[in-house]
Amino acid sequence: MKKFFVTMCVVLLSVGAYAQEKGTFAVGAEAAYGSSSGFKRLAAGIKAQYNFTDPIRGELGATYWMKKDHNTAIDVYANAHYLLKITDQFKVYPLAGVGYESSKSEDFTESVTVNGMTQTVFVPEVTSTDVFFTGGAGIQYDMTENFGFNAEYRFQTNVGSRSMFAAGIFYRF
Repeated sequence: MKKFFVTMCVVLLSVGAYAQEKGTFAVGAEAAYGSSSGFKRLAAGIKAQYNFTDPIRGELGATYWMKKDHNTAIDVYANAHYLLKITDQFKVYPLAGVGYESSKSEDFTESVTVNGMTQTVFVPEVTSTDVFFTGGAGIQYDMTENFGFNAEYRFQTNVGSRSMFAAGIFYRF
């Protein structure tokens, strides 16, 4: 394991050409699909990115999980990317971050068993919040100097865990 870690550090440090220029700002939109045990849902998101250095980019974003089974959720997150230039137009990057999720379930019924008797109870609204950590990887393809496409895999972990696949477009200023 140590050899693998040292090898990866050498590879990352030896990349001489970086993906973006320091100070570059971009905004974008994405569509996503999340999956975990009992959770399979589509989402739409927006994000803003800023290159602090040539290879290091910060990202702030928000994702709205579409309503399914009387439940909706909104994630707000901050991720860091380390951009590795493969060609002038194609980059790959690992990502890591932290986020906050607010979910709401409304107008649903639930079966409750007490002393062997089962009754159906109407629940008007339940809300919950959670902090999560994210790890993953992405690819970026620059179609022009200002427009590009990206795709990411993110693994979010908190009380439960979720795999997320996202694809989007961005405009760079």
